[in-house]
Amino acid sequence: MTSVRDSRVCIFHVLSGVAPAVSSEYFSSIVCNINNQSFLVTGVHLISHLNSNESKRRLAASMCKDELNVFANKNNVEHKIIMGDFNMNPFELGMVELDGFNAVISKDVAIGGKKTFLGKQYPYLYNPSWHLHGNINNAESVPGTYYYNGEDSIYWYLFDQVVISPSIISRFDYSNFKIITEIPNLAGVSKQLLGGRKRRPNRRLYSDHLPIRCKILF
Repeated sequence: MTSVRDSRVCIFHVLSGVAPAVSSEYFSSIVCNINNQSFLVTGVHLISHLNSNESKRRLAASMCKDELNVFANKNNVEHKIIMGDFNMNPFELGMVELDGFNAVISKDVAIGGKKTFLGKQYPYLYNPSWHLHGNINNAESVPGTYYYNGEDSIYWYLFDQVVISPSIISRFDYSNFKIITEIPNLAGVSKQLLGGRKRRPNRRLYSDHLPIRCKILF
C-alpha cells in the first residue's frame, strides 16, 4: 500500500502506475490507468461551515473544480472521481451550481453531458450521494454523515460524498455505496462508530464524521 499526500488529504492505494496530479491545501489527487483508461481520483477536505459562509464554500468548490478540469483537459484524463468531506450537503450551491461542481442528482441529466449558459459550456458531474441522504433504502443506517443540533439545524448533514463523471455512471455499484457505522476487526468483532442510544457519530473515540464507501466496477 502506498499513499499520496500533498495537502491535508492523504490518498492510500494499492494500484500500480499511479502518479500524483494536482493538489492544494484542501485536496489531493492522483492519476491512474486502469484497462487503458485514465482516471483522476481526488480526495477533498474543503473549508468548514464553522469558519465560512455559503459564498465562500461555493468559491472554494469552484476553485477546486476549475483546477481539476484544467489538469484533466491538459493531460487528456477521461474520467473523474471526487470523494471526501466537501463540507456541503448535496443540495448546496457549491455542489449544484454551474460555477461549483455542477453535480446533479439525475443520471439522465448527467449523461446529457453539459449545460450551456451565456455561450459557455459547463460539463455535468453525477452525484449519487443523494441516495444516502435521508436513509431512504437502508433502515439500519443513519440519514447522514455528520450530526449537529443547533439553531436552524437540519440535524443530519451529508457532508461526505462522492461525485463522478457521467462516463462511469454505469460502473457505479450502488449495492456497495454506504455510510459506514461499524468496522469489523480480525477477531470478527465490530467497532461501532456510533455512540449512545441516539446513534450519533462517536466524536470522542473516532470522529464527528462517518466515512462512506463506494465501488466502481471494471
